[in-house]
Amino acid sequence: MRGAFSRLSELRKGDAVTVTDAAGVVRKFVVTVTAVFEKDAFAENHGLLFDNPANTRDLVLVTCGGTLVGHQYDSNVVARATEVT
Repeated sequence: MRGAFSRLSELRKGDAVTVTDAAGVVRKFVVTVTAVFEKDAFAENHGLLFDNPANTRDLVLVTCGGTLVGHQYDSNVVARATEVT
């Protein structure tokens, strides 16, 4: 069975992402950044992913990716999206 984020690496800048919360509220986002970081570089790029100087409502999606080494993957796949109002 594939996980919920199994196709995250297919997202590209400009793609739409729709999220429905537990109350049934639907929010629409547009992807602004996609990246793949080796696990060691993920912390170095924390600002790119989570800083929000424009104070927009953003969604950051992160999953494992790359090559399976032992019991973990060597990379993280990331997509950042901004809400469309």
